[in-house]
Amino acid sequence: RDSVYTRDLVTLLDGEAVGCSDVKRLFAIIDVLLIMISTCDVQTSQMTVIPVVLKFLCHRYPRIRRFCAENFYAKLQEVDWDEKAELISDILLTVTWDTNAATEFEKSIARIASIINVAIPKQRIYLATTQKIEKRNEFDCYS
Repeated sequence: RDSVYTRDLVTLLDGEAVGCSDVKRLFAIIDVLLIMISTCDVQTSQMTVIPVVLKFLCHRYPRIRRFCAENFYAKLQEVDWDEKAELISDILLTVTWDTNAATEFEKSIARIASIINVAIPKQRIYLATTQKIEKRNEFDCYS
């Protein structure tokens, strides 16, 4: 019963995050997901919650990635996952999450996914962009 509730809640939170640009709402979603890591059994949290948390680690907003990584690290200090938590913590500490090097995030996320034996999230909706955003000339509207 708990795992069904967890799965449903994670699905709703994941759906809420898709296309969301409200940073405060995204922070709240991350907070709820991370609380679920410590309140669920180990298997449910690793198979259901962590894949969605990994999506936030490759979010297009650097602030979201950094917030998720910092709070995920803090939450891992509370759980008892043997050496898995320590390995994931090391990865979270070694990556600079607020840069625009998307390949670095993808490698780190792949390593975390392999540690807990989950598939790498396939949805690219929140993925950090590798394209540079072209700055607009503020005087274009006068031409």
